[in-house]
Amino acid sequence: MIKPCSEESPPTLDELQRFRRRPKASGESGYDDNDDEENEGSKVAASLLDELSDLQGKTGLGTKKTNGGLIIGDTVEVVEGDLVGLRGKLLSVDGTTVKVQPLDATDLGGMNEVEFLTNQVRKYIAVGAHVKVTDGRYANETGIVVAVEELE
Repeated sequence: MIKPCSEESPPTLDELQRFRRRPKASGESGYDDNDDEENEGSKVAASLLDELSDLQGKTGLGTKKTNGGLIIGDTVEVVEGDLVGLRGKLLSVDGTTVKVQPLDATDLGGMNEVEFLTNQVRKYIAVGAHVKVTDGRYANETGIVVAVEELE
């Protein structure tokens, strides 16, 4: 079956990779495409793959996140230290430390912000939240959180 590709229906990554030109196996210069001209499909595939690589570099996709994916404004939960279980809004991320504004400041005597190490907090996602997986086996899948298991 032949599927036409257009601006509204671009080719999939798998289709792009099929049209990539492969170097000759015997160490000769050039490509193993049986003629000297590059076909139009190969040109389009190469340009789209180059564009995809550029976008991944600009957006940070495919790179390891050192702060666990924490973004200012996220709700976080303390998982280590004296204030385990405290939830708050992330105010700033500075290298290995983060500043958190507790959601219930009455527990802390009215403190407006508390500083933690990044490994002492984790992102808090409430049951019922709509989420999108950004990495791993289920990358780009979306869904609703139905349960959260406690870490031991």
